Amino acid sequence: GITPTQARLLLRACDRRRASGRRDYAAIVLMLRLGLRAGEVAVLRLDDVDWRAGQLTVHGKGGRVDQLPLPVDVGEAIAAYLWRGRPRDAAVREVFLRVTPPQVALTGSGVTAIVVGAARRAGLDRRLHASYLTIVLIAWSVKCRTWIPCPPPSPHSPIPRGGRSWRAWPRER
Repeated sequence: GITPTQARLLLRACDRRRASGRRDYAAIVLMLRLGLRAGEVAVLRLDDVDWRAGQLTVHGKGGRVDQLPLPVDVGEAIAAYLWRGRPRDAAVREVFLRVTPPQVALTGSGVTAIVVGAARRAGLDRRLHASYLTIVLIAWSVKCRTWIPCPPPSPHSPIPRGGRSWRAWPRER
């Protein structure tokens, strides 16, 4: 996995003044906070976000479909990208699109490239792959700007079998 410090650096590497940075930030926040895989982020559609109910429909491996709560910070990151990043005239319903034409949905490899690019810009000492983000068992509190332990929100946000309970994860200040 990655450390809380690395996760913060990864998020800071996304220049949210640019459309691509808002997209990258939202995709990485989804992976960090909800434990989504790169492929699950790639297939996320506009209709999968239920703003009123505060839920996200996730289409996973093997046709699995899960309803996850939509944390406020994740919703804000997605909304920022949708309002000030994603082309309004895009013909596809996927949330995350390529920045350069043609404006088509990102693939799982494209989402992985977002993570690798952010890791490179952050100057992390090793290349991070999107799959590393799915095992981060911490949540970022936007209000406090600290990392706090949290339980995995879904069955595919894994706690390694026989591993430490989320309650055992130390706070980083």
